[in-house]
Amino acid sequence: MLRYWNSASWFYLCEIINPTNLKMKKYISQIFLFVLALAVMTSCKPGSGGAVLEDEFTEAKVNGKYSMMLPTYMTSTKELHDDASMQYMHEMKEVYIIVIDEEKDSIDIMLSELEGLEVFDESRSLVGQMMDLQMLNMRMSSTISAEEDEEAIKVGEFDGMRKELVATVPGIDAEVGYFLTMVEGKNNVYTIMQWTLGSRMDKYKPE
Repeated sequence: MLRYWNSASWFYLCEIINPTNLKMKKYISQIFLFVLALAVMTSCKPGSGGAVLEDEFTEAKVNGKYSMMLPTYMTSTKELHDDASMQYMHEMKEVYIIVIDEEKDSIDIMLSELEGLEVFDESRSLVGQMMDLQMLNMRMSSTISAEEDEEAIKVGEFDGMRKELVATVPGIDAEVGYFLTMVEGKNNVYTIMQWTLGSRMDKYKPE
């Protein structure tokens, strides 16, 4: 995993953050480790080229906080991210998903401590600011070759934002396609990250 470490990106992220802001450092560390993890998982196996749309889904429930409908072929795992409250994968199909949920109070404190650092647009919604932080890290730790405009969505009664992009990670030959979603719940903010090979985005997008 160390061969994917991008020291220049990490140095810059630390420079824009107040050294005493341990919560923000932890958050950036979590996202950066996620990028490293997905690089390793994507490089594990070449996978099968015959991706097909699955009709069956099953409901995954997490600690009474939320639930999500997932393709039945995906299985629960602990390999993708240490702090994810939910993570599923199908290694041969190269389809992965994690959900990181954090209390809104801690997110608000973190963002307030970054005011004036031009890390994100402070006039944007909470999910918009979280998307800005995620995209900042993605741009610094990978090379984005294509990205769609972000889209405001509703998840039930809650506001959300989603974005699609294709990027390459140092050390990985194949492009990776990402589906990023932020959802502001009643008490928590949910970061949903899904990825597959860039060549399979269109096949798996309906799911």
